[in-house]
Parts: sequence; C-alpha cells; structure tokens
Amino acid sequence: MASMHVFEIAPVIERLVEGKNATKTKVTALECWEDLLFVGTSDGFLVRYRLEHGESPTGKVMCQTCLEVNKKLGIMKPILQILPVPAEGQVLILCDGRVFLLDMETLEIVEKDKRKNLTGVNKICRDSGSDLSTYGGCRFSMSRPKKGIYHFKVSEGALLQDKEFRELEGDKYRDVISLARDGSYICFAQKTSYSIVNCNNMTPIKLSDFKPPTVGLVTRVSKNEFLLNYWTEGATTGMFVNQAGHPGRPPIQWSFRPTSIAGNYPYIVSLSQEYGEQGIVTVHSILDQQKKQDLRFPEGNFLSSASGKIFIASDLKISMVAQVSFDRQIDELVSLGRIAEALNLAQVTFGSPNLDMDPDELDKQRQKLLAIQRRAGLAYMTQCHFSEGLELLAATNTDPREIISLFPGLLPKSSNYTSVMPTEDIESINNIANTPEKMESAKQALVGYLHIIKNDPVPKDWVTDIDTTLALLFSESNPEKLLELISSDNSCVVEDVTETLLKNERHHALAMMYSQAKMIRRALEIWKKLNQGSITDPDYPGLDFAIESLRHVTDVDLVFVHAEWMLNIDQRAVRVFTSGDVSKQMRPDMVLDFLKKFEKATLEYLEYLVFDAKVESPQYHTQLAQLYLRQVKIDLIRVENQRKTHGRAVDDTLLEASRSKLKVMLQTSSGYDVEDLLKELGKLGLHAETAILYGKLGRHTEALDILVSKLNDHQAAEKYCVDNTRNMDRASRQGLFLQLLGVYLERGSGHSKQALELLNSHHAELNLSQVLEVAPKEWTVQIVDKFLRRSVRQSLHMQRMFRIEQGLYRQRQLQTWAEWDRLTRHGVTISDDQKCCHRMDETSDVFIDATTRTIWCRKCNPKRFEAL
Repeated sequence: MASMHVFEIAPVIERLVEGKNATKTKVTALECWEDLLFVGTSDGFLVRYRLEHGESPTGKVMCQTCLEVNKKLGIMKPILQILPVPAEGQVLILCDGRVFLLDMETLEIVEKDKRKNLTGVNKICRDSGSDLSTYGGCRFSMSRPKKGIYHFKVSEGALLQDKEFRELEGDKYRDVISLARDGSYICFAQKTSYSIVNCNNMTPIKLSDFKPPTVGLVTRVSKNEFLLNYWTEGATTGMFVNQAGHPGRPPIQWSFRPTSIAGNYPYIVSLSQEYGEQGIVTVHSILDQQKKQDLRFPEGNFLSSASGKIFIASDLKISMVAQVSFDRQIDELVSLGRIAEALNLAQVTFGSPNLDMDPDELDKQRQKLLAIQRRAGLAYMTQCHFSEGLELLAATNTDPREIISLFPGLLPKSSNYTSVMPTEDIESINNIANTPEKMESAKQALVGYLHIIKNDPVPKDWVTDIDTTLALLFSESNPEKLLELISSDNSCVVEDVTETLLKNERHHALAMMYSQAKMIRRALEIWKKLNQGSITDPDYPGLDFAIESLRHVTDVDLVFVHAEWMLNIDQRAVRVFTSGDVSKQMRPDMVLDFLKKFEKATLEYLEYLVFDAKVESPQYHTQLAQLYLRQVKIDLIRVENQRKTHGRAVDDTLLEASRSKLKVMLQTSSGYDVEDLLKELGKLGLHAETAILYGKLGRHTEALDILVSKLNDHQAAEKYCVDNTRNMDRASRQGLFLQLLGVYLERGSGHSKQALELLNSHHAELNLSQVLEVAPKEWTVQIVDKFLRRSVRQSLHMQRMFRIEQGLYRQRQLQTWAEWDRLTRHGVTISDDQKCCHRMDETSDVFIDATTRTIWCRKCNPKRFEAL
C-alpha cells in the first residue's frame, strides 16, 4: 500500500544552546500551550519561547520561535516533565524527584513544598478529561515508586491534595514507570505488568504481564481509551483497552519497538531507536490500525504531545511533527483510490463537530463533509463500484440530474437542467463502463440510486426527470418494473420516452402512458393494433385491459368507435355500456341500435336496463322477454334434435337455464306485452311460463288448471296462490285459494287428496261457509273434521281479537274526550289589558299554555315556538 503524506517534520529550534556548553546541555522535557513552548534541559534550565507556525504558499509547514524567558532553577538536575496550568497562570515541573510550581509569565518558583508527598516523584500525569482553562479544574496524579499513586490539584498558587479521590498505596501501586489518567480511571505500567484502576472504587484490574525488552508505555488516545505497548514473539504490538480493561479495537503492529509514543486523534505517532535505525517516526491510524507513514529523524530522543501538536526532540534540536491538513490527507487518499479510508477520516474529522461550535462554522463543516462524500462517490464510480458510489452520492443532496447526465441519452430532452459539476473525475459513464456487463451494472445501480432519491421529499422537477429516466431504463431490460412505474402515481413525460418505448417494442406501456396523459385516443389505437396482431407485445394482458380502459372514457363518439372492434372479438365488451362512465349519458335506443348485430351483447344490455337500471319502458321489457324466448326455442330444437339422433334422453341443463331466466323475467317484470308473449308460448307448449302469463292477466283459474292438470305440480299451484295474493286483503286471498280448491274438485276424485291437503294446510286462507257450499256431498264430517275444527277455532279467535280491538278503541276515545273536556272547561280571555310579557302587534302569533292557562308569544319562548 502506498505511503501517505500525513505528517511532515518542520524545524522549530535548530540548536538550543550555542558555545561551550552545547555538549553538556540537552533537551529533557518539552511542553506546549497554545503559542507558548516550554523547554526543560538536563542542567536545570526552563526556557519559554513564543511559537508561530503556518503554511508556506507551497503548503509546507513553517515554524518560527522567539525566546522570551530563560530561567535556571538552581538545581543542576534534568527537568523531566513540564505541565502548564494556564487557568492558574502557572507551570508544574518535575525535577530531581520533586514537584515545583512556577509562575507561567516569570518562571519564578511560586511555592517550594517539601512535604513528603511532593518528593520521590518519578512521574506526573494530567487528567486528560479535565479542562485546563477552567479555574481549579486541573487535576494531576503523581507516582512515587516506593509508595504509590497520589492525586493533587492546583488551586490558589498551591498544590493541594485532591480529596475527592483516595490515595493509591501499597504493593499494587508501587514502582510505576508510566501512567495516564482519564477522569477517575488511571492506567499505569509497572516493571513487568499493566493495570487499570477506578479511583472511585479502588479496584485495580491487572491487564497482563510483559517481559523485557518491552518498555512499559501508557498513552491516553481518546475518552476512556488507552494504548499499551507489548513485545511478544519478536513483534511489537500496541493494544487498545477501555476503562474496563477490554480491547476496544484491533491492535497496532509496529515495525520497530517504540521508545516514545504520542497521540493526536485519529493518529498514533511512535519513535523508535533500534537496529541502527535511530530516529524512525512511524504513523498509524487509530481508526483502522494501519501504518500510514514513516519519517526519519536520526537524532530523535522523545516525543511530546500537547495542544493538538506533536514535537520531537533530539539533544539540542526541536522539531514539530506537523500534521498535514485533513483536506490534503483526504484528497491524497481519494487520489490513491483508498476511498473507504478517506471517508472514515472525513467522518471523524468533519462528521462529529463540536456542538459548541459557531453555527456558521458548523455549517461549513457539514458542507465540507458533503463535498468530500460527493467526490468519494464519483471516485467509487471510476473504480466501477457503482452501487457504493451512487449510494454515497444519495446521502449528499446532490442533484440527481447531475448523475443522470453522466449516462448519455438518459437525461430527458424536456429537462432544462445544465450540469454544473466538474467533470475532471467523470465526463461520461461510457469512459468507465466499457463492457456490456459494466454498463448493465452501472444502470442497475442508477435505478437503485434514483429510487432512494425519490423516496425522500424532493422538488417536483426532480421527480419528473427521475420518473422519466426510470422509464427509459426499465424499457430496456425490465418491462415488469416499467409497467409497475406507469401504473403508480408518476410524473413521466410521455414525449421523452415514446421513441425508446417504440424501439424496444413496449407498445402496451406506451399506451398506458398515453392513457395517463389524457391521450386516450392514441392509447386505444395501440391496443386495437395489439388485438388485431399488427404489432406485438408479450406484456399486453389482453382485451379485458382495453375494455376496462374504454369504460372510463367520457367521449361518446370515441366509445362507439372502439367498442365495435372490441365486440367483434368478445361481446363481453358490452360492459362499456352497462357500467362505463358514459352508460348514463347514452340513450338506450341508440345503444340498442348499435348493438343489433351483437345478440349476446344486446341481451346483456337489456338485462342491465330492466334489472339494474330499472327502466320501465314496455319496449325494453318485451324485447328482453322475446330474446329469452328465442333462446328457449333454440335450446328446445337442439334438445329435440339430440333426442332424435341418440334415441334417448339428453342433458337439457342449458334448456333449463334458459327457461329459468325466462320464468324469472315473466314473474318479476310487469312491463312486457303479455298478449303477444302468450301467443308465442302457446305454440311451444311451455306450460309453466303460460301459467305465469295467465296470472298476469288475472285469469287465475286457467293458470291453476295448467299447474294442476298439465304439470301436476300441486306445490307450484299453492305457491302460485301465495305469490299472487301477497299484500292483498283476506277476502282476495280466500277467493284465489277457493279457485284452486274448485280446480281440484272439478277434476274428480283423483284430486280429492290434494283438495283435503289444501283445506288442512291453508285453512286460514279459506272461508268456511264458501268451502261447505262447494264441498262434495259424499264428504262426511269425519273427512273434513280437522279442517272444520281449525276453521271454527280461527273464526272464534278472529272474533275475539276484533272485540278486544273494539274495546281498546272505545277506551282511547273516552280518554280523548276527557282530555278535551279538561282543556276546554275554563276559557282564557285575551284583551288589551291581558297580554304576555311583550307587546304584541296585530300580526303576532299568540299561544295559550293549556297547563298553566297563561298567554305567551314567540318572543316569550322562542325554543318552544320552534318546537311547534
């Protein structure tokens, strides 16, 4: 993998000391706060510089320093650590096992605290989670090899014990050689092991042991995360652990054993001094743990990280390991084709900004991230990773027409969009997808991308171009999706897709688009050609689809034009006239004249008029009955021919069905010409139908005679009486049932059984005296005993019910008279002196309350007036 240009080394101080002391004095400590650089030396000097740095026109980091204070502590011992306390205006230093507090401006010692807990110190670490700029907020932990770990804070010019945390004493905390602190967690290295402890509960967690030549190094890399140095089996590893002691990331594999480590998120910088390669600076990413860069600094002794800067020091020379701007790093990663790394770095850098940041700056960060993602998406596409690239572009609010324009011929002709995106990455997708397979993959990815964009609220002109582009793409290879798109709510421009649809023979889809665009005439012409076979389309569902479309046409002339060819193919197309949008606009006689050569269609339309539309015209009822009768005649001839041919009974299911329709029509309709039909039926011997017609004419005796003598259907005869006396008075019902009894008796003793069954089952519908008058003389009392008893009981019941009703009526009449007497017994006088509470003129409506005997008008009681 090609090395990146992540950091560069920029000289800060070329030579710390000039002259005869140059060989004796060495840099032993280094710290920076904002633009102040503090340098500690091996002979007890503390030097402060003013640091300025920036970039040259060529992008190279330039540093310049100005010496401000050079202070000797009076101790000829090396200064090992420097820790600024800017909120207090002081500096904490470690020298000769003692801790000193100095004024940051003058570097004069503020306090010499010779208490035991301030001597014998070998390491100091600042709480990385504390805010250095907050007064009283800077906390420290100190290691005393023979005692343990202690906690202090700087306040009011003094080092004070931090009583919030207990001191860590005992064997578990002795001989610490390196430590780092984050809040209440302290991770530390002893001679052969690493441990982590929560100062709140005082429970140390031993992480692991190590053996020489491992140098115990602990570095805090992010919140609640530490980096530990290991040497195992000839390899040096950097292990990430969280506050619970668990690995949070994969380890770093170092090429050389580090002697100093500094962290500047998201990078880890290490310094190695082994195998004669003294001064190798290696850069690894915390994000993916991969090595990004190697730098040479032959005389480097240690690294120091502070205020977002990393410094490297030799004996007399100090340089800055300056990080190249993230913009340059990301650009370089993209140009190297390492797009995932670029995106990861961009997200860490610009995707999680500080919420306290100025809103304008926040917006700049977001826009910068979007620009990087946009470029990365295009870079993915140049690598033929079309799905990844377009998915990334979908998240950047990029105008989708920019992407569509990369595909020649897909941007709709009606679109007024002009590309504004630079074309240095991609000028045309043809330059990348140079094989049919790659082009197909690119178009499939474009479809997915456009669907993602369309699912979000977008401007209307975007939707129009997106839908039109999808139609063009689907027309090439996915007709099912094309029809699904057209069937849904869409904004396709039909003129932009017509040529492509015709080229790919998507005739049905084009007709559907014409229909949606209110160009139904063109659509119907295409469906006509498809049905006639002059053009073909395997996705055309058939004539039923065209019929359903014609049902919704409101142009009467157009309906007649296209209904004809549909009826020639299938007479079920008549539903255009029975359930279409124009069915109520057309005169029935005009439709019937049009349908006269389509018998089945005519029949269905007449059924619609009679049974559904409830048209009362005798003309249509008679015509429908005649058509039913015509079908019966045809079925009769067919059955008779089959019987003659086969010499045996045949299946007459169709005949029974056609006769059933005729009988229902004759029974339920009253609008047909009965006399004409009666003549026709008499010739065909259709007795059941003839009986219905006799009933329509009121010739009940003849109808009943047919049912009894010719059809021998006694149940039908009784049903006839019931159906024809429904909603009639009792006398009429008794008259018809008496006629049926007369028919039975006229036929002689062969129907006596049916006559007696009629008397017993319908005694309530027969008059006792009339029955006795017509009963045969030979009938004995025993024969009609059941009928006589039931009839007498029925007569008594009806007489008693009449008397009860008469009594109730009289009682109600007496109550009404009594109420009337009560209301009219006392009069109410209306005069000029006796009025209601309002003045009433001559036109006022006046009422008298019958209960209170008071006068009131509309104004007195408006609600009561409205109730009246």
